[in-house]
Amino acid sequence: MTRVGLRLVARLVAEVVLVSAALTVMAPAQAAVSTLDQDSAAAPGALSPTEVVDAIEDAGQRVYETAEVTTDASASVGRAAGVAVTIPRDPESSVEIRPEDGAGSLGIGLPGGGDSSSAVTRDGFSIFANLEDQTATAVHPLADGGVQFLLTVGSATSPTRYAFPVSVPEGAELALTEDGGADVAFPDGRRVASIPAPWAVDAAEHPVPTHFEIRSGALVQVVDHTSVAVAYPVLADPSVFSCDFYTHVCVKFTKGETRWIAGKTSVVGSGGIAGVSALCSKVPGGLIGMGACAAAIAAGGAALARSFNSASAKGKCVELHFLFLPPIVTLTRWKTEGC
Repeated sequence: MTRVGLRLVARLVAEVVLVSAALTVMAPAQAAVSTLDQDSAAAPGALSPTEVVDAIEDAGQRVYETAEVTTDASASVGRAAGVAVTIPRDPESSVEIRPEDGAGSLGIGLPGGGDSSSAVTRDGFSIFANLEDQTATAVHPLADGGVQFLLTVGSATSPTRYAFPVSVPEGAELALTEDGGADVAFPDGRRVASIPAPWAVDAAEHPVPTHFEIRSGALVQVVDHTSVAVAYPVLADPSVFSCDFYTHVCVKFTKGETRWIAGKTSVVGSGGIAGVSALCSKVPGGLIGMGACAAAIAAGGAALARSFNSASAKGKCVELHFLFLPPIVTLTRWKTEGC
């Protein structure tokens, strides 16, 4: 991402707050129409939703590819990688990630507090402004399955803690991971969703301290924008990647692990023990034995090796999806994604 691109993202998303502020002083009937995608209703000098989305799309690698989206008066729905992501216009309703077969769902609410407006939607991005807190959140479904929240912190008086309430499928738990991210998983190791470690940057693209906490069932992103000198607005990101609800064991490698395995692609591609051990040691809870895992990895062959090389070169991660039907284990697919 270029510095100019990131500065535009942060500034333009924050400008939606100004649009919403203008709408609050309009007549009720006019305001109701204006929140439903009317670019012409923006306050003089404020940016339209279309311009906001154009800037987000120009932001580069930190903004992931958006899934194909359908929108009606109540919600936007994106479908990709076997899951449907529903983003309601009502800021009090949770964003829902549900497998296409309808089994279970994961709900993620927007940060509360203040007076959040209904969504202004353009090209898959739903943008919510919070006038009281001087924040805005842009939400979009991901082409790799999942959802990204782009949180803009508008000033030094904005909060430093942003709680995203999480409702998980029965039996699953939300927990922090060693790399600073979080997982939603079942006790036996089956993972419903992964949440990479968060990032936050200011308008000059300088990093801002941030980390996750879990409080009362909510994923809390702490953005310490008052502890350092920053150029506002600050842009922060929690992203949630789905993982083939219930049907697969999904194993995601960190950037460091992806780079290390990429250096062993000759043995990975040929099924050599060093590369297989590197891959299979990450499978949680002993769900898949080394022998079964080795056979599944060998089936991926040179194509899997190329994916690790490509991901390493781009600073991305690789996620493997194993179909686990004891005693048979099959590597059904893998993907590279931001992390």
